[in-house]
Amino acid sequence: MELKNGYFSMNGKPFFLYSGEIHYFRIPKSAWAARLRALKGAGFNTVSTYIPWNWHEPEEGRLDFSGRTAPERDVLGFLDLAKKLGLFVSARVGPISNAELVNEGLPAWLLQNHPEVFVTGRRNVGNLPHVTMVSYLHPVFREKVAAWYGALLPEIASRQVTRGGNVISVQLCNEVGMVHWLQKGADDKDHVNAMFRAFIQEKYGTLPALNAAHRAAYKTFSDIEQPLGEGVDPTRLAVHVDWSLFYRRYYAAYFHGLARHAQEQGIDVPLFCNIPQFYDYDIRGRGNWAPMTTSMFRDFPILTPEIVFGGAYQMRHLDFENFHDVALTTEVTRLLGAVEVKGKTADGNPALEGRLPSLPEFEPLSESPVPLVCAELQTGIMRDRPRLYPTQVALNVKTSVGQGLSGVNAYMFAGGENPTGLGAFGASHDWQAPIGADGEERAHLAPLKEFGRFLKWAGPSLAATKKATDTTLGFYLPYYGTEYWSGPWVDALESHRTNVWYDGMARLIHLAGYSANMADIERSPVDVLLSHPSLWVYSLSFMDHETQAKLAGYVKNGGSFFWGRAFPRWICGASRTRLWPTNWGFPSRAGPPGTCFMAKEKIGGSTAPFKLSRRQAKPGAGWNFLPARRSSRRTLGTARSSWPVSVCPTFSTISVIGFANGASPWVWSQGWIALPGTSRLRSGSRTTWVFFSFSTIISPIGKGR
Repeated sequence: MELKNGYFSMNGKPFFLYSGEIHYFRIPKSAWAARLRALKGAGFNTVSTYIPWNWHEPEEGRLDFSGRTAPERDVLGFLDLAKKLGLFVSARVGPISNAELVNEGLPAWLLQNHPEVFVTGRRNVGNLPHVTMVSYLHPVFREKVAAWYGALLPEIASRQVTRGGNVISVQLCNEVGMVHWLQKGADDKDHVNAMFRAFIQEKYGTLPALNAAHRAAYKTFSDIEQPLGEGVDPTRLAVHVDWSLFYRRYYAAYFHGLARHAQEQGIDVPLFCNIPQFYDYDIRGRGNWAPMTTSMFRDFPILTPEIVFGGAYQMRHLDFENFHDVALTTEVTRLLGAVEVKGKTADGNPALEGRLPSLPEFEPLSESPVPLVCAELQTGIMRDRPRLYPTQVALNVKTSVGQGLSGVNAYMFAGGENPTGLGAFGASHDWQAPIGADGEERAHLAPLKEFGRFLKWAGPSLAATKKATDTTLGFYLPYYGTEYWSGPWVDALESHRTNVWYDGMARLIHLAGYSANMADIERSPVDVLLSHPSLWVYSLSFMDHETQAKLAGYVKNGGSFFWGRAFPRWICGASRTRLWPTNWGFPSRAGPPGTCFMAKEKIGGSTAPFKLSRRQAKPGAGWNFLPARRSSRRTLGTARSSWPVSVCPTFSTISVIGFANGASPWVWSQGWIALPGTSRLRSGSRTTWVFFSFSTIISPIGKGR
């Protein structure tokens, strides 16, 4: 299997990966053939499974892959049986599996004999079983993982499609950093602290530059420590932004080490990487944390090019409240692969060298050339409530595939029973799977069969199909690198970005029937940004100078730009200088709270200013926003011009519902976001700059600064 122009290619033809998760170690060996035949009969072409370290090496140095100690340890027999029945295999080889296993699938002897490799968290995760965290780059952990890979991966390599076998992909580890985020368990080992100091020194070079950025008074670089447990001070935000950037390199260095071990053992099929994304709430799972958790993988494809990323879509019930989660989660994951690496990552041992590998030269791209999959598409639910019905499975499949995925993995396809002491939730691992633990076919197998029949005639066409989009959402990492941050300011930020951007601006765009992709506005140069005709950016009161300048260049060179929430007043906490008015050529004030206005319109190559009509928002008032269009409605921001143009045939109603502490009004958007109609937000001879003063949607973060 090859990666080609954003899709998988098998024997020279586009290939849609349709896999189902079957855990051989949870099913009697005598029933393996029946489960695999059921998978094949439902139209699947691939079986996916974890190969848990704690199952195959219960005692250090005593490994069993052939069923010598228990029939269900015969993983090699399972892989060979899948080939005999005409199924490909996606092997998930650890070292960490999660998979509802005790210790996340790590062997008990590792915890008992080497406690120094584990990390302690700072937050209780309630009834979630995720408590085991490792120091990924600890030399002892790296040594034990290398031994595990050295035993298992030669067997996997000999069964790859490149050698006449049926293994088409290998997933390394699972959901890197998930438990650390849930527990707020940053790695504070001595060797990691040394790496952090080296990272900061590499970035700033001199102490004066560092002290100016961090608003600190370090005497030497050895004085630097990770800001563990500190509440975030927004006036010294660069400290925590750098901390976030360090961990993105740290996670990527760990995966790069795994990839290097795998390649040394002969693995040459595509490497997969699964990302934690959905979080269970009541009867719905939500992807509102996905932009943050996905950002943790930002540097992976730079250190290890051509990784195939897979999201985990556990939406429970998919409906009007969370339908946009699938689209946004897919696009933020697709964004990861939009890079072209020009240089080569230097091999080495970060723990011994005391520093993380430097990023090789790379260039951001306007779209990812690497296929994207859903590594865990919910076709079952871990608990027996809420109940999953056939129509919901059908909706999950269609909604996910409709986002332009190149493959989906039904998780779970078949339920089972945990071997004694292996399951984190006891004996049963039924998962409301389409095939029960006893082999019973359940009603929600039907929509999976229906999709399998569809793939028989449309699979190659679907595999090569790309998602069409109308507009682009800007992604700015410093707003999302908060997995270890803490304090009231961070709580407000995380709530705000969910309510105003994720469930506000981004949701309404999709609710209005528009399709959006994403662009990394921090890393992308202006020419890459200009490949997106229109750009929506959610902004807070801080943003670095370079990103602001690039956005100004985007607008000045013809991009249609929509800015939401607030204009930056801070450069990542280090300065109060407001840069955007000078750079952008816009009026220096956005108007009073609740104001919408239009600055300029460019028509036929000429630019002329509009006179602005602005009104102060008052409680209980509401307006329709229809710039440059005559109307009897009360309008906010109507431009006076002799040009008969209508740039916003649709409109947005802004309702002011009250005041916060007698200061900024609280505003909520009722209805649709105003979007250009016939132009579909694509730039041409006309470019309009429209600003919505979203800063009053909820009480501003960092108010008064």
